[in-house]
Amino acid sequence: MTSSIVIGAIALDRAMIWRNGIEPKTDPELVKAVVDNAEYRKERDREMGNRDRSIMDDDFLRELVPYFEGVEHFILISAGTGKSNAGQAFMDYLTDKQPGLAKKLVGLVTADVNGSTEHELLKIGRERWESFKETGI
Repeated sequence: MTSSIVIGAIALDRAMIWRNGIEPKTDPELVKAVVDNAEYRKERDREMGNRDRSIMDDDFLRELVPYFEGVEHFILISAGTGKSNAGQAFMDYLTDKQPGLAKKLVGLVTADVNGSTEHELLKIGRERWESFKETGI
């Protein structure tokens, strides 16, 4: 499926992807990582109050790529900094494995992916898209 803009909200163990993120009444596709990985258990534990420094699994990153192929632009929403920022980890993966696709990134927006609703995340992505259309950056 080809669309002009995809919005992805990525956490360490799951992603919500709106393939037609600027269309009204669009629903996300949910992609979950394999839950047997101890690194993902850390992320879930963090939600219970522990600090987390998890890293993403390459299999999960590879699984996300097809959702972004064939698009003109995409926006990523994720939380954290450095290795704990799932969106940045995905971009690092794309830059290394699929540099042409990586160049289609419009913006990497920081937001509380785990604590926000689907509606809130989609709104953040759409606002970033509107800003890009107005400014080109």
